[in-house]
Amino acid sequence: MAIEHKVGNLSRHIGQVTEEWREGYCKLTVEVSEQHINRSGAVDGGVFAILIDSAAAYAGTFAKTGEPRNDCATISMNVNFAGQPSGKRLVAEGHVRRSGKRIFFASCTVTDEDGTLCAFGDCTFRIFSPR
Repeated sequence: MAIEHKVGNLSRHIGQVTEEWREGYCKLTVEVSEQHINRSGAVDGGVFAILIDSAAAYAGTFAKTGEPRNDCATISMNVNFAGQPSGKRLVAEGHVRRSGKRIFFASCTVTDEDGTLCAFGDCTFRIFSPR
């Protein structure tokens, strides 16, 4: 079940869907289509990077209903490409590793619907108060 919330234009462009979002965790999905394929016929690495950045950021900025949600900016991101999906659905799962008042660290894996590991990464974010 998709969770409705404000998303960035790039996330919307790749068809990113928020499936699950709670304190310290976020699950995003993308249905692979022609727009995600690079000139070599594989899912473009940028798609994996967007999913890793988004799922990790969402995991660290969850807010309960009625509470203001913090914003964040990516300070650093490390992406490792492990393989191409065998299926047509990408699943990104972001987890907060540690969070302070101004910085949080999160990790993310991207698999296909069969559980094949496609990419993984670690991110560091700067937390901003709600606007």
